[in-house]
Amino acid sequence: GKEEIVVEIKSLSKRSLLESLYAALGQYIVYRDALEEVEIKRDIYLAITALKYERIKDIPFLVRCLEKHDVKLIVVNIKEQKIEQWKK
Repeated sequence: GKEEIVVEIKSLSKRSLLESLYAALGQYIVYRDALEEVEIKRDIYLAITALKYERIKDIPFLVRCLEKHDVKLIVVNIKEQKIEQWKK
């Protein structure tokens, strides 16, 4: 069968990576909870660029935050216009 998902695309372009991820994570959690509230059974993914993902991986605290909140990621290579990773 086919799987239906919701994708929240974020550029994380604010001055601070921490500030950007803070806003994106908050929205992700609210969207996920809203879907659950209205009983829509879809996984939600946070789509970010490969460059931002590499920066996040360099900061263990941010990696732990994503893991703690069970954030599903789609890592996109903008230059090549392709998905590099699906992190469920």
